[in-house]
Amino acid sequence: MLRKAQSGVELLVLVSFLLAIFVSIFFLNERTSNSITGQVSSSQASVALSDLGNAAELVYNQGVGSKTVVRITLPLETRNIIISNRSLILNLSVGNSSEQLVRTFGFDVAGQILAEEGEQEVTVIAADGIVFFNLDNKAPTAFNGKPTGTVFDLPLLTMATNENAICKGSLNVDEDYENMDFVFNNSGTYHNYQTSSLASANYTVYVRCNDTSGNVANESYSWSFELIRMLNVTLNTDKLLYVENETITFSGGNYISSVKFWVSNSTENVTSTTLTANSSGNITHQWNTSICDQNFTAFARDLTTGSEANTTFEVLCYFNDTSPPNITLMLPVQNGYSGTNATFIYNVSDETSIANCSLIINNSINITDPTITLGVNQSFNLSMADGKYMWSVNCTDSYNNKGSSVKRNLTVDSVLNLETVFNSSPPVRAYEEDFDPTWDVEVQFDDNTSFAHATDEGSPSYPPPDYVEFVFPDFGFLDNGFFDVSDARFMFKHRDNPKGGTFPDNDRRQVQCYDGVNWNAVEVYALSPDDDAWVYYQSPDLSDCIISPAVANNIKMRVTFDPSSDTGATQDIDYAYINVTLKSAIYANLCERVEDAPQPVDFSSGLNTSGNTFGLGMGDDC
Repeated sequence: MLRKAQSGVELLVLVSFLLAIFVSIFFLNERTSNSITGQVSSSQASVALSDLGNAAELVYNQGVGSKTVVRITLPLETRNIIISNRSLILNLSVGNSSEQLVRTFGFDVAGQILAEEGEQEVTVIAADGIVFFNLDNKAPTAFNGKPTGTVFDLPLLTMATNENAICKGSLNVDEDYENMDFVFNNSGTYHNYQTSSLASANYTVYVRCNDTSGNVANESYSWSFELIRMLNVTLNTDKLLYVENETITFSGGNYISSVKFWVSNSTENVTSTTLTANSSGNITHQWNTSICDQNFTAFARDLTTGSEANTTFEVLCYFNDTSPPNITLMLPVQNGYSGTNATFIYNVSDETSIANCSLIINNSINITDPTITLGVNQSFNLSMADGKYMWSVNCTDSYNNKGSSVKRNLTVDSVLNLETVFNSSPPVRAYEEDFDPTWDVEVQFDDNTSFAHATDEGSPSYPPPDYVEFVFPDFGFLDNGFFDVSDARFMFKHRDNPKGGTFPDNDRRQVQCYDGVNWNAVEVYALSPDDDAWVYYQSPDLSDCIISPAVANNIKMRVTFDPSSDTGATQDIDYAYINVTLKSAIYANLCERVEDAPQPVDFSSGLNTSGNTFGLGMGDDC
């Protein structure tokens, strides 16, 4: 019995011993397994971190906008990836232990990387002083481009994207993102761009967008529209003043089809109708009213485009205009000169409206114009033979009152037909400043409306360069042995468009003065800042060029303009002026050669040897 008990105890001890050995072996194996797994995970994570870090260093060194895509493999034990300031931190969890892998940089990093087991692609992009990590490698999608169909005014281009992006566009030419013509407003998901300077045509809009991760579309999104640019619609009455029950004729232009027309006084619409424009876009309408002693405004609105015009007129209960039109002649001046293609400029005012005006040449009607605007310079153009003429203008108002202008003399000379010659026929003006009499000649008026226009036709004419020549005749200097110029200045107002051409030689853009034998370079003049801006030029003293009475009485100046552009370069000259001052010792020898316009100045006795005063109608008193 004792022996059985002893055997049982020995068996229990043996089992306990064997169990202890087994448990020890189990935990040893578990620790070994965890260690091996941790080593594999750490190695795999280190490779991923190294690839990400190297990619970041690469794009940063390549500069802003550089981009690469790196493929990494993350282990199951990846807990998270932290991108903060200048560090990339990868945290692992293996069993009850954890491990942190860190890559630091000399620049900022930002973005996000998913801590998911397996392979993934990470886009790495360099910006200004920072590198972004992002899984986004898909270009933004553009859609809903507008307008489409037909538009009648410069359109606002709009479209949307499926994510925040910066979008660029081009018209009719598909370009890559960097070379597109314009940038849409707004870097969000709605984008717009206001067009400008488009002609009537069919257009296709090409768009490519770049998202915040630097993904750019490889192909353009596009849509099309037709632009029909409409001229401003117009509306006019046949005159400005009517009497009760008189028929009023309205006319207008540049409409498409249906036009709403109405007339209002100060309190209400008094008539309204719908008109249809003809095939040329014109409308006409007649109306009369029993309402009088009121001002009216007529309106016409194009129902297709929404464009609107208006005009005002007055209806009197009774009116009797007995005053003739008042006519002011502008150009040519009295005793002026012209080429064979002459332009006659005048201005007319009246209490009512003008029925017509006629150009009178040598006391005979030559041209009649029934379309006259009060208070605005009007003109006649006439081809004439060489010779001397007398001209004037007659006008008749709507009440059959007739008015006549003064008469002027004109010399027509075909020598002045050369395109490069601009003649200085307008008024000679004289001033006395202390004891230095100053004579000056004005070419045209400083009005920005009537000006000389020259176009470079691109023929290989250089050298010599193209030029505009100014001739200033009839200063009235006497050749009496005492001629001595103390100062001479030339000024002109111009605007230039070289069409992208340059001026590789100084004489291509130069002011020149003729001394009676040779053309002398004065200096290179500055171009206008753009082809819409008028600028003034004034020369240095030209007294070394104007060396004799013969030269002074027929001063010639040239302005060269010959850019290297192939064709189409233009120069406009609105105003030219030259001023010559003689030394005081010979002022009494000056006299007036050509009649001048009235001037608000006084002249000392003896200045004019004939005893006449300067002014309108005095003529030649040399």
